[in-house]
Amino acid sequence: MSEILINIDTASQSIIIENGQDRLSLRKVNDRQYVDAKAGLNIFTILKLSGSKLRISTANGGILPLYYRIEANGISFSNYPHLLIRSGDAITISAQILASRLIGASNQLYNPFISIPMLQDSSVYEFENGQIRYAGSTLHEDDKASYQSIRDFWIERFRSYAKEDGNICVPLSGGYDSRLNLAMAAHAAEDMSKLVCVHEYKDDIEQGIAREVADKYDVPLIMVGRNDMLEQGKALSLTEDYILKAGLNRDNVRRWTCHLSNVIASYGDKTRIIGFGAEPHKGKFYRQIESLDEIPPLFFTGRRRVKEAVKLIHDGKEKDFHDETLHSLISQAKQIYTKKSSQIDYVHYFAYVVDSYGYRSRYFADMHDIDFPQFNHGFLNTVFSLPREEKEAFLLNRRMMDEFGSPVANVPYTSANQKSLDKKMSFISKLYKYGKARLGPRQLKGWRDDVGLRSSKADSVLTTSLLKILDEKNPLFSRNEIITAYNYFSLLQDKYNVDYKLI
Repeated sequence: MSEILINIDTASQSIIIENGQDRLSLRKVNDRQYVDAKAGLNIFTILKLSGSKLRISTANGGILPLYYRIEANGISFSNYPHLLIRSGDAITISAQILASRLIGASNQLYNPFISIPMLQDSSVYEFENGQIRYAGSTLHEDDKASYQSIRDFWIERFRSYAKEDGNICVPLSGGYDSRLNLAMAAHAAEDMSKLVCVHEYKDDIEQGIAREVADKYDVPLIMVGRNDMLEQGKALSLTEDYILKAGLNRDNVRRWTCHLSNVIASYGDKTRIIGFGAEPHKGKFYRQIESLDEIPPLFFTGRRRVKEAVKLIHDGKEKDFHDETLHSLISQAKQIYTKKSSQIDYVHYFAYVVDSYGYRSRYFADMHDIDFPQFNHGFLNTVFSLPREEKEAFLLNRRMMDEFGSPVANVPYTSANQKSLDKKMSFISKLYKYGKARLGPRQLKGWRDDVGLRSSKADSVLTTSLLKILDEKNPLFSRNEIITAYNYFSLLQDKYNVDYKLI
């Protein structure tokens, strides 16, 4: 998906679409609806444009991040925030969101730009008189939701993969999501020789499990290490296109970009890479949450560390921790769903999957044409509406694998969620005992910095503070996250002559 910029002049009711220099990725269906030209996926629909009033519905199921900026005569949208920056801008940034990303806090929100907000997926918005407001969700509670509809959706999607000309590559971890992807690919495949798996080494136990899963399906497994792509990753991290499109993404984006580029180079440009998995169908947090009011501290840990980090990047200024976004999502969930499990799924999805995990997924979809069927609107609507007992503790995944005679039913799996639900020590002991028997070639556990620091024409207060933190080697922060942020903000500064204001 290339860069997209959409300007809507509500005064003249004109719509101007500018596409990046890559393949055309936005197609006008009619005067109101715009879709991704390649996949036919809805990006957003103009529900109403009359007088000075605009009503739109955003992308179904997290297909595309939609940022907006209110203009003098209307409003502009883009899938990348830098396309909405004007030369000489003063850009306002949330110190809390930026700090949470720099220290690697859990479930952190992605977009730090206050002056360039990101609309929520699967939602309706109204714009009038220079103001935009949330007007509801396109998701709804479906009393007819069933396991069968989930199963049929997944089978249809994987059969479409099997009909393509190229190979099918499944990134394989030790968990259930990638295992289900492989099971479905094998079930749909007319030619098993087209399947290949790739595994990034984290530890010996997970490597042994991934190797066992691939062996059970008789599928080749490409083993890659976190240190394998140091020079390639460092070179990538300094390119303008990567910096602008990856933004403040986690360091694993850079590694996997290199890994997958090499897979495509080996197996052909038509290689279909199947998604890394997503969260909405896993049935998480039901046992941990008695009341929705418990969600903010559970979903956003490390508050004291974030407050300390804010002081260091914000010239010693204190700032209270705010949970407005989570409280807003909780309120929305209560309005849409009656079941508590559905409410938890909704908040978890929009607090983590769409914003943090989702942005990384969209980057991979852009750069490597990876499909993430779990972001499909109909899939989400069904999963959210299912009763708790049909999806808790990965039941959907296990049920589908059992139905198709998966040969890996007795192979253990790794899951941070399961570790919190079971007795941790007995679970780890079981995995360790099993994994020792499946060890492959041992690889380095260490992981050196693989991010290059770009040269900037001049530094702002923000980028200067980032360099200071880097020089002081403050253990509160992630070195790679600091360098990534510096590269991003300094490039925007050099390219658009912007100034930053933290609040």
